[in-house]
Amino acid sequence: VRLLVDDAQRCKDALMDAGFSVVEAEVFALPVADRRGRLADVTRALAAAHLNIDYAYATVDHNDGARRSLIILKLSNNRLAERILESIAADEGR
Repeated sequence: VRLLVDDAQRCKDALMDAGFSVVEAEVFALPVADRRGRLADVTRALAAAHLNIDYAYATVDHNDGARRSLIILKLSNNRLAERILESIAADEGR
């Protein structure tokens, strides 16, 4: 089970207290427009930067009454990934 939480330490403590083993990972949550080809745009940009995607999944972001897709990505190089994904997010806002 993969969880996105706002208080990682509290969640980890609660799960471990309940007897579960826990593995933490830093992931990126990228809000994207729900339109054809957007995931391809994102993965193409990551591939061009020679970043590996360890895993990815999508969900819907309901914050602030907005309804947009949210791509969750675990990537091979977080520093480089942050620069690439910030660029993608900036393009999304236009």
